[in-house]
Amino acid sequence: MDASLIEKQIVEETVKATIELVQHVSKSIGFKIKETISINHAIKNYVENYLQRYGKIKVLGMSRPVPLQALYVNVEVQQNTHLHSYETIEGLQTKFVDKAYRRFRYLDKNRESGVDVANKEKYLNILGAPGAGKSTFLKKMGLEALLPKSDSNIFISKYQHNCLPVYIDLKQFKNEEIDLIQIITKEFFYCNFPESESFILKCLQSGKLLILLDGLDEVPSDKIDQVITHIQDFSNKYKKNRYITSCRTAFYKNYFTSFYDVEVSNFDDNQIKAFACNWFSNENDKTNNTCNEFIAQLYDPKHFSTLELAQTPLLLTFLCLVYDNSSQFPVNRSALYKQALYILLEKWAAEKRVHNDEIYQDLHIDLEVELLSEIACGFYINNQLFFSKDELANSINNYLATLLNINKKLNTSKIIEAIEVHQGLLVQRASDIYSFSHLTIQEYLTSYYFLSQTKIDQLVDQYLFDPKWREIFLMLAGMNRVDYLLEQCVIKLQKFKNENKNLIFLLDWANRAITPSDNPENDLAHRIFVLAFPLSYIREPGGLFSYSKNSFYQDIAYNLASRIDNYIKFKHYKNLNRDRARKLIHSISYFNFIKIKTEDVLSEINLIESNPIKRDVGANTRQNRDFQKAILKAMGMDVEYFKPGFVKYGPVIQYLEVCDFIFDIKKEAMSITKNTWDNVCNQLAV
Repeated sequence: MDASLIEKQIVEETVKATIELVQHVSKSIGFKIKETISINHAIKNYVENYLQRYGKIKVLGMSRPVPLQALYVNVEVQQNTHLHSYETIEGLQTKFVDKAYRRFRYLDKNRESGVDVANKEKYLNILGAPGAGKSTFLKKMGLEALLPKSDSNIFISKYQHNCLPVYIDLKQFKNEEIDLIQIITKEFFYCNFPESESFILKCLQSGKLLILLDGLDEVPSDKIDQVITHIQDFSNKYKKNRYITSCRTAFYKNYFTSFYDVEVSNFDDNQIKAFACNWFSNENDKTNNTCNEFIAQLYDPKHFSTLELAQTPLLLTFLCLVYDNSSQFPVNRSALYKQALYILLEKWAAEKRVHNDEIYQDLHIDLEVELLSEIACGFYINNQLFFSKDELANSINNYLATLLNINKKLNTSKIIEAIEVHQGLLVQRASDIYSFSHLTIQEYLTSYYFLSQTKIDQLVDQYLFDPKWREIFLMLAGMNRVDYLLEQCVIKLQKFKNENKNLIFLLDWANRAITPSDNPENDLAHRIFVLAFPLSYIREPGGLFSYSKNSFYQDIAYNLASRIDNYIKFKHYKNLNRDRARKLIHSISYFNFIKIKTEDVLSEINLIESNPIKRDVGANTRQNRDFQKAILKAMGMDVEYFKPGFVKYGPVIQYLEVCDFIFDIKKEAMSITKNTWDNVCNQLAV
């Protein structure tokens, strides 16, 4: 449905429902409405004012506001018991980390609909990380209270109580007197509500208001104690009313003992998909199937790091905006993750107008990124995704000790609190145990740490063959030119080859088995392609051929070769008889870059087939192996290869996997010179 049409219908139905609600409230509190026309006009003003201020969403550079009702996805909440738990780091590792993809997963238990909880709880406190959707939930609850309870063509309220909502942004206490009665009265007075002060007082005394107090953590620090005391006193005095407050989880210290505390759960798959379909819902998007295309890309395994960000509503909004611009996620993922990081560091804080703390006068944004990269990398190197508060404090102190331009000693606890409370980049997972909010963020910051050449040497030397570090290499490639990085990768790979005599043997043969061209990249593809043949015939020492394993090994080579050169398409026969062996030879001969003595091998195939063999259990296997040997000999393979147990395929597979990974690095690269890439291709497998 068109956004403007949704907005028009919301206004019409909400005004009608609110007039009935005010009439019902007025009757129940004994407030006599003297001027029906005047009060109806005031109600219309109040509704339009609420919808204008709180019924729309416009964040992160959106070109125009979107009706909240059109975009909103049901919020789910859970009790925030984790801060009081004494879970071990090992226990958290098991609960939170998806080992297959090294991503944080959130095993939220006992999730409930936020609206359902608001219906049950008269005093409700909503906690959550920055960008988790706390403010949006409060604004939506106010809208639900205004919507019709029934008899609506489109919008029916899920909120069960007949209460007039009043939304109050608590950071306004920075400039205003701390007086909730005065602020609530103003909301109605400015809409020309007759006898607004008398009406509000009677509503408060009779419990007819839904009071939404948003952003306790955004109250100026010099007024926070006064505000907390005032809210406590107010809610005790007017206890018949319903209250919903919000606060960032890291800031909250059990201030409101009579309130039921819950925490906003991360978006699950259903919420992510629902939000995306709400976002991409105009006619053009429907025609182009944009929502399904977005979801398909987001859930593609190569975008699992991006998918992790989508669990936070703010960052999911960012991803939708990115996709809106180009109908795909950028090839350079580092640029995407950098923007996500800076949204949490700076942009969202600017929109929310926080970061007034003194700490930010010294810990400016560039310095903080340096600090966070030191923290992230230090723990990542030790395979630590979770760390104690003491370890975190030590990491910060060690970094600060190296700085010369800090004029005063910074308070480590204040730094941790600032990063946790205002930005949500650090999250307390259990009592005094922290992690980064997203593993993607930790990986990006770790990559940032290795930007200098000296650190690249360390990265390549220690981690090139470690699959857990692949994402770090790829993100680093997207941050800068990769010439030096790839040169070091090739040097490391050459050193690895020189330490494995069987790998040297096979690579030397691969070079002899092809006719070189003037295209280094194609020559590399051809070398790798011919490696697939001996890999197909590997057998365990003393055992029979394992065709499932062989297929896996050869596919690594075939897939990489065809990735480099799209024209390499090939069907390989695993079990060879004479006819299949002949077909295989003709297929190989089709590739004119392969040196093979076709006539010699055809003659040997005929000879093998003509030799009588005993038809025992292993007969077919032996004949199959003879055909394979004949083909490899015709391609120039040394007889030494066929000695029992000679080939140890592990190093060969490792080598090919790193070659494949080097192409991933090139794909992710911000830039690379042609000369560097030609040299890389020439040196691989040489």
